[in-house]
Amino acid sequence: MVDAAEWRRQQEQDTDLQPVLQWLEVQQRPLVDEVAVLSKATKGLWAAFESLRLCDCVLQRAWKEPATGEEKWQVVVPKGLKESVLKAMHGAAGSGHFGAIAPCQRLIPPDPLSPYPQQHASPHRGRGGPQVT
Repeated sequence: MVDAAEWRRQQEQDTDLQPVLQWLEVQQRPLVDEVAVLSKATKGLWAAFESLRLCDCVLQRAWKEPATGEEKWQVVVPKGLKESVLKAMHGAAGSGHFGAIAPCQRLIPPDPLSPYPQQHASPHRGRGGPQVT
């Protein structure tokens, strides 16, 4: 588990996040001309400036839950922690989608043009080979 101090340290080391942290600390959004030379990721955060905050000195962004409209806050993950966060959220036991794709495939009729007799038409085609049930 990563504590707030480690999140902040990692965010400060991320070249895309460094300017954003500075903007929020002084509570001033820079002019577009000042942002033009920065990375695409930094420009994206600049565009979302109104939905950013520092909480316990950690950069977070707001998003609205589509189903409820409720505002939620997410930690902006720095480059140095992306791989470990992805593994924790999608690679650990009990994480991921709990096999939701397999039941969906049983509901999709076989693709008559497929060279594989049991291959189904799937919205997930192209993600790791044929979808065979």
